[in-house]
This record gives sequence, C-alpha cells and structure tokens, in this order.
Amino acid sequence: MHYLICDLNIQNKGHYIGYNQYILNSISTASGQQNDRVYSFLYNSEARELLTFPESVKAHVHFIDDNCWSNPAMKDKIALFKKAVTAANDLKIDHMIFMDLDQYQFPIFISPFTFKLSGILFRPHHRITFSSDTFSARVASKIQRMKKIIAEKFLTTKKQVENIFILNDEEGVKLLNQYHKTQQFKYLQDPIFSYPSSLQSNNASEAFKFLIFGSMNERKNITTIIKAYDAAQFKIKTELLIVGHAEKSYLTYLNELVNGLNTTGSQKKINIKSGFVTNEEMDNYFHDSNACLLIYKDFFGSSGLLGRAALHKKKVVGANVGLLKQLIEKNNLGITCDPKSEEEISIALNKIIDVEFPTENFDSFYHSYSPDTFFKTLLLLNA
Repeated sequence: MHYLICDLNIQNKGHYIGYNQYILNSISTASGQQNDRVYSFLYNSEARELLTFPESVKAHVHFIDDNCWSNPAMKDKIALFKKAVTAANDLKIDHMIFMDLDQYQFPIFISPFTFKLSGILFRPHHRITFSSDTFSARVASKIQRMKKIIAEKFLTTKKQVENIFILNDEEGVKLLNQYHKTQQFKYLQDPIFSYPSSLQSNNASEAFKFLIFGSMNERKNITTIIKAYDAAQFKIKTELLIVGHAEKSYLTYLNELVNGLNTTGSQKKINIKSGFVTNEEMDNYFHDSNACLLIYKDFFGSSGLLGRAALHKKKVVGANVGLLKQLIEKNNLGITCDPKSEEEISIALNKIIDVEFPTENFDSFYHSYSPDTFFKTLLLLNA
C-alpha cells in the first residue's frame, strides 16, 4: 500500500507544523514495522522552509509550488486540490491522508479520483451553538450549522472518503455518524507534544500573567479580551501577554487599540510580541504565565493550546460553547465565559486569579493525549 500524507496549509502560524513534523520524524519507525507500506509526502511550497526533513524521507517528499491558503477563493482551492490529485496519481498512491479537510470539502466532492482518502475535520457542525440567548445569535448559529452540514455531506457522499477524523470528541463521533447515517467519522486524539527546552524562566515579575498565544486574529477574540481586561478592576499587578504571528495591518490596529486605553500602567500592562515563535519560546511563554486565555469567538472545536496549558499546569479561561467548554469543565482545568461579553470576561479574569485546580487534573489530561496514539490512528497503523 502506498500512502500519501498531504498538507497544503503549512505556514508559519497554527499547529499544522507540529503534526507534520512529528509524522516526518516518526515515519521511518513505522516503515520498518510495516514492510508492505510505502509513505510519501506532499506539501505546499512554504513547507520547504518550515519543516525539517530527515534524510530517510527526503526522497519521498514532494511540493506543489502554489500557496493559496491565505484566504483563498473556492476556485483556487479547487485548482490546488486538483494539482494534489495529479501528483497523487503520478505517484500511484492507494490512500491519501489529507491533514486539513475543512477548506477542501467541496473540491474533494467534485474532483474525480480513484484512491481512498482520509483526513482530519477540525470544525464539524454539531458543536456550533450560541453563547448568548439572543435572536441574532440563534439565527447566526443555525446558518453556520447548516453550512457545515452541507459541507459534511460533500465528504460523506464521496465513496472514496474512508475516514473523517474528529479531534478529542468521542461523543461527537457517535452523533455525526448517526446524523449522516455513516461510519466514516472516527475519533482522533489531539496530541500534546513536549519539546526539550534550554530556555531559562523569566518569571521575575510579581504580576499575574494572562497569556493569549498563537496567530493573532479576531478568532482569538483579542479585541474583546483587551477591552474586558482594560475594564477589569484587579487587586494585584497583572499583565496581558499576546504572543504570535500577526499581519502588519492587524498588528497596527492592536497597537493603536492598546495605546488608546486609559487604565494600563504600573498595575496593569498589555504586552504584544509579534512574530514566529519557536517551540522552545512557546513553552517558555506558557511556563512563565499564570493563566491561558482560550476565549475564542465563533469557534466550537478543540484547541491544541489546552494541552499545552495542561503540560505546564496552567489554568485556563475558555469560551462557554463548543467542545473546548466541555473539555475544560469535564477535566476541571479552568473556567468558561461568554466570549462576546466584555463584562463576563472581566469577571472571569478576576475569578481565575484566585481559583485553584488540583495538579493531578493537568497531569491526567496531558498523559491522555499521546502523540504516538495520534500517529498510529491517523496513519491507520492499527487497522
């Protein structure tokens, strides 16, 4: 069997790099254990600079010299997936493992190919709900759900699609299979990677540090969080640390927003650090923070940053909707609030300072999400 691991969304932001790098580093072991399997890789051209390729796999790595992942139009997605199909056919593969199904559900549906296809669906419909009980919120969530359902139908009715992996949501897998009358949806653990670090702790400040980590955009709900932080009245020194890649225009907007605030000063600070962050630096930021903010807007899935927070035993504030809410509350890792309410976020920021959670909660969550289990499930090594 010839498998092709395909990711057309490698960029210097987001968690896809970690997934792919682990697979690249581990694939030689899998190949040695499965003599009847051959593995090839297909990436967008940006991956040349962002991934490290072990000598054992270099001959099996291929690139498509297109990068239309930055807000591409549907016609661009169709064209790019068709190039992936052409490359797959040239390699005579049997099964494509497509790392990000969400953007390509319609292109997959309309593109002719004969090989099998499996992949990860990050944002299925079933967790979409409203964070506040207003008419507009209800209507918006119903429209968003319907769009997702239609997109899922594109996948489930394509006979070549074998497995649609859903992260961290066993209950959701059952619901999706029942809804679509299929068995294509499968459970996949979102891996928590640990990285060796030689960086020294820099937590000399007495301030309580809130961390927003990752690509800076409004999905992270940064504007609302900044305003809520500005309005909050704390009894101790605090700092809001925002770290990650940012487009120049959005970074300018954030700096202007922060500069226009009145209440930041010696007792309350906002620190924006823009740029690509190494794994070492990422772990250092988590280690030096006190609470991680995952108060995402219009986001209903899981987040790899919950695992990163658990690894460093950092309590979290999350949104009160979706799978993330369930994981936080089920595992007692933090608190949740309405992501669209500045008042609720302000209250939550004050509350998280004083509330404590048992260390074993974080340890248990971290040890439950093994990268090896993710690797073997996704590559169908247990099949």
